[in-house]
Amino acid sequence: MTALYADTEKLLNPIKVVSASFVAAAAGDYADNDVISNSVSNGTGVALEFANAVRVTGGAGKVVGGSINVVAATSVAATMGLQLFSQTPTATELDDNAAEGGVGAADAPYYLGEILFATGTDYGAGNIKYPSTLTPAAPLLVYATATSLFGRVIMRDAEANETAGMSVIVTLYIE
Repeated sequence: MTALYADTEKLLNPIKVVSASFVAAAAGDYADNDVISNSVSNGTGVALEFANAVRVTGGAGKVVGGSINVVAATSVAATMGLQLFSQTPTATELDDNAAEGGVGAADAPYYLGEILFATGTDYGAGNIKYPSTLTPAAPLLVYATATSLFGRVIMRDAEANETAGMSVIVTLYIE
């Protein structure tokens, strides 16, 4: 790819939209600050991967928006947090229904921040949530070790309306 083409692509496509999804294990009601993920088995939860979130290896960007879409028979009203990492977290809890427990020490250098998604809009087949807070600041500046970003979703409020097998789709808008 020539430099001219790369510059033209950036001008024509200033916002990059990336998504990651999983089917929640939802083994039981969520308490405040429980992880929501694809597996309840100890040590088998998987981080979300936002493939090609940045344009070049080691690149950076700004998260300027996003959404979490929870496709469930009943409305999931809890505030949810999305913690972002520049590489796959290896020492941070990723198992469904497990207490969050903070960011693992080995993952701390790769922790980028958290986006809180407020109680959303129920549309019948699910609930879509939009960002209420970006921490450390808005817009959230991110960088990737390669080109992907990684994340984990946390229920920041207790939730009893979850259903096993509900789909969770997380979308980020990156400039």
